[in-house]
Amino acid sequence: MKIQKDDLYSRNSLAVALLNQLEEEERRIRSQADRIWGLDIALTAYIQEGKITDTDEISCAISWLNHSNLSPIEIVEKVLNKEKE
Repeated sequence: MKIQKDDLYSRNSLAVALLNQLEEEERRIRSQADRIWGLDIALTAYIQEGKITDTDEISCAISWLNHSNLSPIEIVEKVLNKEKE
């Protein structure tokens, strides 16, 4: 069977589309990793200051991380404000 130019073009287009999709997924994963790292730093600081003392507060912060687009510091502040209420 002879390879047609159209076949090569289609395969190349598919490869480019898959590569773009992989790059987008990598950006999403890196962004989430950065948010996790930021939340870890923020929680550690507040734990050391004695402002966060309960594992439920940490669980709440992790839940906010998974279900919102808030920054790590906004998440910690939200958790702390919830405790005051």
